[in-house]
Amino acid sequence: LYDIQMKFMEIYADCEKLLAGKKGYIRSMNGGRYNFTARNVIKPDPDLAIDEIILPYTTLIELLSLTIINILTKTMTPAEAYEYWDSARIKYNPTIGNLIQSILDREYIGIMLNRNPSISPASMLQMRCVRVTKNDSYACSLPHEILVSMNADFDGDTLNINLIINQEFLVSAARLFN
Repeated sequence: LYDIQMKFMEIYADCEKLLAGKKGYIRSMNGGRYNFTARNVIKPDPDLAIDEIILPYTTLIELLSLTIINILTKTMTPAEAYEYWDSARIKYNPTIGNLIQSILDREYIGIMLNRNPSISPASMLQMRCVRVTKNDSYACSLPHEILVSMNADFDGDTLNINLIINQEFLVSAARLFN
């Protein structure tokens, strides 16, 4: 039994070396650059359900860029669709704002939120985006109930926002982080 336990401890130490540290697998997987991400300041909205979030137009036009351009290509060429989307990034476009809201009404748009430093499992949450703001704010609206778990308040704290584009990941994230 002692030999088995010692062999297990060697395997455990090897696994720990692979996972931990600056070059470990966990940091390699989470570190680096990602597409479909944003950072927003948080503000309260007492009318939201505990798993709902409202994101600003400036954030959603970037996160949903491929979906928006794909929808626009139904009525214009790909080059025109990209140009239209690009100009809407610079200045609020009510047509694109309404398009984004229709996407949110039609589909479950899953978002992963992370509040640095990630010192507890509750620092990461999965939520549903339910509305787009009609202004050029960089603030997202959150329910009060999640603040304690994320160790956050409304004094300028920011969240990392990741769009979930994989349905299988969304199902897992909803089960684990919602």
